[in-house]
Amino acid sequence: MNDLEVFRSARPVVTPLDDATADAIHRAVFGVGQLTWTTPRPWQRLAAMAACVATLAAVLVAIVSVRRGEGTNHRVGHDG
Repeated sequence: MNDLEVFRSARPVVTPLDDATADAIHRAVFGVGQLTWTTPRPWQRLAAMAACVATLAAVLVAIVSVRRGEGTNHRVGHDG
């Protein structure tokens, strides 16, 4: 008996799963039921709002600085 014959005789027989068995395996691995959303904690809401406010402030500062000309350097290469 060569290696290939040993492998063929030792491998298990694999059959396709029926729907009920596939569902049972899915429930065993991922739990029963559908995906549930958890309610955010108060500190998570506060952190999200703070991040939004900080981002909005940074964007507004960038817009104002570019409109005022502070975002570009007009004096480069010019003698005073």
